[in-house]
Amino acid sequence: MSHSSSDKKYGDALRKFIIGLGVNDNQLIYTSHELNGIPMDKNIYEYLRENFNNKVFMIILWSNTYLESPACLNEMGAAWVTQSDYTNVYVPDFEFGNPKYHQCAVDTRKMGAVLKNDGHCRTKMIELKDKIIKMFNLEIDEKHFIVLLDNFMKEIV
Repeated sequence: MSHSSSDKKYGDALRKFIIGLGVNDNQLIYTSHELNGIPMDKNIYEYLRENFNNKVFMIILWSNTYLESPACLNEMGAAWVTQSDYTNVYVPDFEFGNPKYHQCAVDTRKMGAVLKNDGHCRTKMIELKDKIIKMFNLEIDEKHFIVLLDNFMKEIV
């Protein structure tokens, strides 16, 4: 998950959501959590490059601070260069009119989820769940998913 460390609240909620779907800790790189960070003695950029050589699905957690971070922009650029699959997710106060956003290498017209506690966000998170379930060949009980989604929606408020 490509994110700015200042958006940890939203990143943590997304991480719980993804792990709750059944994705294993070793299948997720999320540097703001100790179970999904860069291994000891590894150079962060070398580790990311090694993983970009594999089939990668990236969630880009867009925020105004993301657009100011060279590290975030490097990650996003790597996703573009390697033609990795990605999903756009936006913090609630993201400024879509920011010119830096429209100059990014990835397709910023690709629809995504805005993390607001509303029906649009719920629907997009169900779509994200379906994508992750299919991609990782997972199964999730409907009741478990409803609780997972409800908890996610509470966390992003």
